[in-house]
Amino acid sequence: MTYKVLRTDVPLPHGTKEPDFSKLVPFAFPTLEEAVKNACAFMKHGSIVWRIEGPTGLEMDRPAIEKACGKETLRFTLQPGPIMTSTGGMTHKEHRDRNVRIPRKPAER
Repeated sequence: MTYKVLRTDVPLPHGTKEPDFSKLVPFAFPTLEEAVKNACAFMKHGSIVWRIEGPTGLEMDRPAIEKACGKETLRFTLQPGPIMTSTGGMTHKEHRDRNVRIPRKPAER
């Protein structure tokens, strides 16, 4: 028994509510738990998971998958990046201890 996860990486054209499921490449998993776990991972990385199909037909639709992943209103947003510091996140003492002195360039001849 296999469970297929149907997902897309790109948004749909304007005015389209669902993709043509016959053109999507399914990802197969042996159990429903693995399919849901991987569907959550796909959504975490920005994919749209449309449905999970099982051996008896439709197992979960998009809202049910989002609810199972704990993300009823999952939206892709750009988060601020990590704060870059001159010490790379280390305390100043640790940074000073790791500094390496680079020899000066030899004088030009």
